[in-house]
Amino acid sequence: MMTRSSTSLATPRLAVLLTLVGACGGPAPEGEEELGMLSQALTRGPWTFEGKPLDAYTQAEAQADFGASTGWDATSQITVGSSGGNEYLRVKLPASTENDGGKFYPPLWTSGEYATATLRWKMYLEPGWDFYSGDLKMAGVSGGKGYTGGAGDEAQANCDGWSSRFVLGGNPNNKLYAYYYGCDMTGTPSGGILYGNKLGTGCAVTVGEWYTLIISVQANTSGQANGKLRMWARRESDGTVCTVASSDTRRFANDTATYTWHENYPRKWNAEWFRGGAGTPPAEDHFLRVDDVLWNNYFYSTAPSL
Repeated sequence: MMTRSSTSLATPRLAVLLTLVGACGGPAPEGEEELGMLSQALTRGPWTFEGKPLDAYTQAEAQADFGASTGWDATSQITVGSSGGNEYLRVKLPASTENDGGKFYPPLWTSGEYATATLRWKMYLEPGWDFYSGDLKMAGVSGGKGYTGGAGDEAQANCDGWSSRFVLGGNPNNKLYAYYYGCDMTGTPSGGILYGNKLGTGCAVTVGEWYTLIISVQANTSGQANGKLRMWARRESDGTVCTVASSDTRRFANDTATYTWHENYPRKWNAEWFRGGAGTPPAEDHFLRVDDVLWNNYFYSTAPSL
């Protein structure tokens, strides 16, 4: 359901300042900070890609931007584009193909670990976009072994990793959903394969408009279904916010013999954009834009104006 955003929140500062923000009417973050456990308020970004050469965006550039341990898929087709004096990442989805586009995996933190995280970036589907009948897998966040790619059977059985990404459903709905892998995902594996669960009723998007996508996560206590997940899409032309997913009962992962619980805290930005699922991919190249990336170590129960 679309609602007009009324939440206002400054860029996060130290925890003591956040207390003052909450007292002045802005929503204070929840999770560890709320419980007095957050030892360090931390924000990374924004990454806006301004001033970069209008050329291929390489693994070396991604590592310079996000950190030396940033993973990279050799099939990535990402360039730096420009429009109206604004630079951004431009991801190419090649004609008649699935699984190719852009894929890299920045770690959220250079040091430390946190049970809560919020990630934000902007997305724009270029004119000429064809939704076709399949899905566009999009960026999100992961922890532990970060299961994706049909490995839902392992996520269910091992409870040692999870991921939650945006997915753009194809015709006839053309809507954003959450695409989730975790210990509590539903479904029965077939031939050792279980694909992710689509969560939410869907948020419609329009070609040629910028959207801000936000994911906010609070890890569950091991063995308990008390993890929190929020995902929103905000249309930048008018500030309208749609809730993609909202849950306070997620069981992302548990303690295991090989993965102690803290390994399953939010760890990576899964910066992925590729076609997948049923349907025949379009016979033309398509492009989307990504810009203004930021994350912090808070959880928000209502959409922040990050």
